[in-house]
Amino acid sequence: MSGQEFQSASIKEAMKGHFGSLQEEIDKNNALQGQLLRVQQEILEKQQQVLDRLAIMQSRIQAVLTQTYELHEYPIPRLFIVLPKFRLFFLCECGAHTKTERSRISHEIHLAKHEGYDVDRPTEFFEKYGSYVLTMMQMLKYGFAAAGIVVPPLAHFKLSDGIEALQENLNLAHKSIGPLVDGTISYIESQKGDDIDGLRVTADRAELNNLEVMEGADLRQLESYLSIRDKGRVLGNLYRVVTTDGNVKWVCIDHYRENYRESVMQHLRDIVAANNGIFTEEKGKIDIKIASGTLAKQFYEAMAKARRIQELDITLQWDVTLDDLRKFAVAVGNANILHLTMDGVNFKGPPLDTINRGRRYDPILQLMSNGRIQSLNLKNFKDFYQRVGSTAFAAAPRLRILSIDAKVSAVEQHSTSTQAKILKTCPRLDELSIESDNFSNMFLVLTSKTSTLQDLKVLTIRWMDSFVTTTLSQGKIRTVVLGISFSSPVFESAWDLIQRGHLTTLTVQDTPKESDNVRMEDILRRNSKLSEIKMVCYGKRAVEITRLITSMREKIISEGGACSLTKVELSDNSWNDDIVKTTVEFSENTIVPKISTSVRMLSYVPRDKSDRLAHLFRERGWSIGDLETDWSFGDNLAAILEESSKGGNSKLTSLALDPRSLTSDGLDRKGTEVACTTREGAELRDIGERVDRPLDAKVCERPSRRCLPELDTLRLFCPDKPQVAHDCAQWIAAMVSAPPQLPQPQTTTPSSQLPPGALSSDVSSSAAETWKSLQDISLKGVQLEPEDWKVVLETLDFTALEKMSFEDTNFSLEQLEVFVNAVPDGTSLESPLKVVQLGHTPLVKHDDAPVLQALYVKLEKKAPLAKIEGLWQLD
Repeated sequence: MSGQEFQSASIKEAMKGHFGSLQEEIDKNNALQGQLLRVQQEILEKQQQVLDRLAIMQSRIQAVLTQTYELHEYPIPRLFIVLPKFRLFFLCECGAHTKTERSRISHEIHLAKHEGYDVDRPTEFFEKYGSYVLTMMQMLKYGFAAAGIVVPPLAHFKLSDGIEALQENLNLAHKSIGPLVDGTISYIESQKGDDIDGLRVTADRAELNNLEVMEGADLRQLESYLSIRDKGRVLGNLYRVVTTDGNVKWVCIDHYRENYRESVMQHLRDIVAANNGIFTEEKGKIDIKIASGTLAKQFYEAMAKARRIQELDITLQWDVTLDDLRKFAVAVGNANILHLTMDGVNFKGPPLDTINRGRRYDPILQLMSNGRIQSLNLKNFKDFYQRVGSTAFAAAPRLRILSIDAKVSAVEQHSTSTQAKILKTCPRLDELSIESDNFSNMFLVLTSKTSTLQDLKVLTIRWMDSFVTTTLSQGKIRTVVLGISFSSPVFESAWDLIQRGHLTTLTVQDTPKESDNVRMEDILRRNSKLSEIKMVCYGKRAVEITRLITSMREKIISEGGACSLTKVELSDNSWNDDIVKTTVEFSENTIVPKISTSVRMLSYVPRDKSDRLAHLFRERGWSIGDLETDWSFGDNLAAILEESSKGGNSKLTSLALDPRSLTSDGLDRKGTEVACTTREGAELRDIGERVDRPLDAKVCERPSRRCLPELDTLRLFCPDKPQVAHDCAQWIAAMVSAPPQLPQPQTTTPSSQLPPGALSSDVSSSAAETWKSLQDISLKGVQLEPEDWKVVLETLDFTALEKMSFEDTNFSLEQLEVFVNAVPDGTSLESPLKVVQLGHTPLVKHDDAPVLQALYVKLEKKAPLAKIEGLWQLD
């Protein structure tokens, strides 16, 4: 054999050996793969078994939790677990049935608040109840939710309520019962053996054995297996409740109170409603009027059971006796009322209770000292001080606010003595309000009691419509507000108080006569701290009073006297229901006041040049900032308003003009040129800073906004929805347009050499013609042609615009697209636009919601704050 042949044979032998080894490895691998497949199959089978068992377990748990019992079938709690040492613990059956609208506690099944019970005869016990206990233990371990009942998994099971009992009886550590639960499950499984699941299989289906759910007899027998030490008490300290479905549940004290409270509160709601009362649950407040003692008893009982009422405002609508008030006082105490208001308007003194006449109000007075009342307000308690006995007084350290509507007369010794005794029992009062016909005397008496009433902060003395309110701090007077009429019977008694110089605010409730001018000056001179005067002032007298006070103030200051007066408010609503308010403001640095007036015309009769409103227009038309006219605004008032506004000093920022009594001559007046209507009679009304008048083409040619540079709201109203003429549409566009842009300074002088803030003459001239951007625009009822809509919308000034209304107009999808496109994109400054009102427009009937939504999205991108109102498609 040659060398080559030998070498080839050697190679073949070696390859055979290697292939043989490879085949052996392949065979081994195949065997392992087969074994692995068998293991995988076994795992899958076991997984399926586990899933089947879990499904069975869930069905068992659901069967237990959803089983219902009637009252007679359910003598003791049915949900419980058993832990090592054979100790049984009941569970609270809370769930959806215990939840209330304002519930703040958890409603997941949890351990009852009880130390548990030892199980006697455990072997017999588990033979009877083992399957049921296993179901409960598995429920606790894995958790479950069904039919409004939630059992959290063991990892999340809350033990805060029962952990102390468990720790004490089972040496539980780390607040975990997981090992104990597993121990019980293992024990039961070892006892049950092959019947571990408690199932009986027939006809290829599994059925729960008889004890998966327990009947009433089984429950009754359960108690015989327990070692009960607290005889006479309900097992587990649980309470039996009946759900709205009539099913019985056993719950802990917290859930019982939660559920019980709701039913009690509902009963209280029903009683309050039956008496036409108001129950404000958010504040725990009841306002109620009760017609009889029988109805009162029902209310008292319901209120006491609820125990959640903090404020009670009550009127007893019969003439109560001493016994009636005693019952009321007891009810208020039982209900823990903190703030009580009682109206005694019906308390006249029943003839049958004459013997108690001198102590009829003792129970009311004694309420002050019940340790709970913090605020007591007695309204219409005539002769209160005469109906309090000498033994009714007791310390009331918790009372903070006391108000008594009963006259304390300066000449009646008994009332003043009784009042003094009452105040002596209330050393912690913060606020006190009483009635007296002698302001000066009562003011001196009460402000001298600062050592007794050290915490008093507000003192109010009232008589009829007059009052004096004093604020104090650490016994010292801070402010004194007097509200009085110069013709009031108590004015003379208040004059001594006025002369003492304590006044900081004076409210005069009628128009002072000319004969009162001396008094007005005396008030200003003697009360250097007087900073504000509020006065009802009719007709021409308002102008005269303004001049009078202004000259008095100037005179006092020029003479070296002190005068703190900064504000005078004059109001008049007597001119055929017209409402006129004038505000006069003074500053320290000038004698000349700042005067502003608002007028709302509400007349039912025609006016002439002698009308009192005409006098105001003539004398103070220039000061009017807000003017809302009615049908009686005719050419004569328009002429007066124009005359008073000459010189360009008008302060008008708000105009609502009713054009029905205006002729073309009146409409041409400068004072009304901002209000227009069409020759066809379209009525445009601006309410607020607003306009309304027939639009005259000649008027529309004028630059109206220049006449009202401070106007910030324009509201046009066309109630009859006529088509607005083109000329008027042009006027609207001019009214809503942006102010003119200031031209760049044309000067050879470098800007760096100009003084700060200096402008060229051209720029200054243009600045005088500019105006404020509108914030609120309403075109309600305006009907425009599409071309005119386009002009108006593309002219809109969005610089300050926050609210835009197109309600009741013919504003359609085409106009909405133009409007959205006209809104600036917000790259330089975010749009302030907040509201776009489109109610009662053709868009309401538009059936292509996606198109509207797309435009809304586009609008939001440009104006993030904007919301479209009135379109159901965008709700």
